[in-house]
Amino acid sequence: MRLSEAIKLFITQELACFSSPSAVSRRVEEAFGISISRQQVQLYDPDGCNGYKVADRWRQIHAETRRRFLDSVGDIAIANAAYRLKQLDRLHMAAFRKGDIRAAMRTLELAAREVGYVM
Repeated sequence: MRLSEAIKLFITQELACFSSPSAVSRRVEEAFGISISRQQVQLYDPDGCNGYKVADRWRQIHAETRRRFLDSVGDIAIANAAYRLKQLDRLHMAAFRKGDIRAAMRTLELAAREVGYVM
């Protein structure tokens, strides 16, 4: 399957933020409504051992996204709001996929508090 530039960018940025290929595959399906394998996702990972040379464009985007992500996370990940929000997003999506509405609502509440919205 030929992927659009938007999907390739999404994959590259997710990988740069340390998401696993399996998680990226699921997120592509959620965001774009198409199913791709983790092996196809790995084709955009310059850090991976996939045997393919990632195009320079995607390599540069990956490096810049990774740098920005690491700068936003800081030295201690859990102490950083960007990291906590990313984890809450993952937990929210997992709860939502399972149909666990209470857990999904709880993660939304925690994310709102994280960004300063007092309930």
